[in-house]
Amino acid sequence: MDHYADLTLKPDPEFALTTLMSVLMQKLHRALALAQSTGVGVSFPAAAERTLGATLRLHAGKEDLEQLLATEWLTGMRELVQTRAPAMVPAACGYRRVQRVQPKSAVERIRRRHMRRHNVSVEEANQRIPDAAVRRLRAPYVEMASSSTAQRFRLFILQGELLDQPIYGKFSTYGLAQEATIPWF
Repeated sequence: MDHYADLTLKPDPEFALTTLMSVLMQKLHRALALAQSTGVGVSFPAAAERTLGATLRLHAGKEDLEQLLATEWLTGMRELVQTRAPAMVPAACGYRRVQRVQPKSAVERIRRRHMRRHNVSVEEANQRIPDAAVRRLRAPYVEMASSSTAQRFRLFILQGELLDQPIYGKFSTYGLAQEATIPWF
């Protein structure tokens, strides 16, 4: 994970930045799944509280990045994306987890699950799990579509605390990891 490449979205009058980032992440997911890659991580250096920003940073070894960027996964978006060639990660950098977080926000679904698992009535589930128990995420997200079910969902992304040492591991086909870190600079 000694190289990185920045993909920066150019402004488009027809599409919101969040929509373009969702499309870019969907295309990356398909490319990583097709390649069965577990060595490419992502980060969002321009992310703010509710947005991922305009830059998707890919982290991997030089060969992995060059191989990914040489494929046709950006077809249809090349004119909307400015791609920076792979470069070395600066020697002085921190490390950060970039991971998926899943909200517990659908109170009705939580109640139904509670009823099945604990064999309780609707009234009892409503009493045990009040509407106020719902936790809303304020994390930025991209809209994705499942390749197996075509179901749409929000992929919430959390960029964790800055760490001094890297943690090695595998990345999902979204470029995210629960344990592994990416260089942060």
